[in-house]
Amino acid sequence: AAAAAGVRVAPAALVTRSALAEDRAGALEGALGVPGPVRFVKHPSAGSSFGVHRCATVAELEQACDAVAEGGADVLVEAEVVGLETTVGVIGDGGAAVPLPVAEIVPAPGQFFDHQQKYSEDHGADEFCPPRHLPARLAARLQQRALSAWSAFGGERYGRIDFIVPARREPDGGFVFEEGVEPVLLEANTLPGFTPR
Repeated sequence: AAAAAGVRVAPAALVTRSALAEDRAGALEGALGVPGPVRFVKHPSAGSSFGVHRCATVAELEQACDAVAEGGADVLVEAEVVGLETTVGVIGDGGAAVPLPVAEIVPAPGQFFDHQQKYSEDHGADEFCPPRHLPARLAARLQQRALSAWSAFGGERYGRIDFIVPARREPDGGFVFEEGVEPVLLEANTLPGFTPR
């Protein structure tokens, strides 16, 4: 739905539990068709990054697919997108919703925004609102894309739309964004988690 509404999504494959059970080799072949040396494997509807696996090898990918399926879910395999993680809150129904200011999420070096990075009081990601690194033009684009996705999903009341903005991270911790870069949708959260941080 989001891609049809003009929102960029990562290359991905959905591997069903039944396909894994009936034709494991064929199902895993579909997962391995997702491009990139690194892929993320996750439960398509679990929140708080539960069951998200960063896989840099074929063996890791296969193990992650099995783990998610054994947990009772189909498996979503997505290509890694390197950049700055962001989130946009939305309030309202569908196309009438209003976007909130963009929040920027910077996990610890070498980490991704997993459950520990989301919730750890001492070693979690830094979150900034307003953003520290994101140019205003990209923040406005993120708000537009969040509304497009929310409308495409038929979202109601409130939610949060998460994106990665492709970028190169500099040694000083900053980010370099190419001109015209398009944010990549990660997920929509219809019951966003709230933490003291």
